[in-house]
Amino acid sequence: MVGNKGMQTSFVFWLLAALIIMLVALLIINSLTGFINNAGNNVGNFLRFGT
Repeated sequence: MVGNKGMQTSFVFWLLAALIIMLVALLIINSLTGFINNAGNNVGNFLRFGT
């Protein structure tokens, strides 16, 4: 019983950890894509106005 309970708690812990990691990864990917899009727009505007 004790081993079973330990397995369950560790499973829940890993599930929560995986969810948190997924959320953090999504936030990082969103911020990175936004940063890349902003940089691309800035470079495009600079080239457009520069020429």
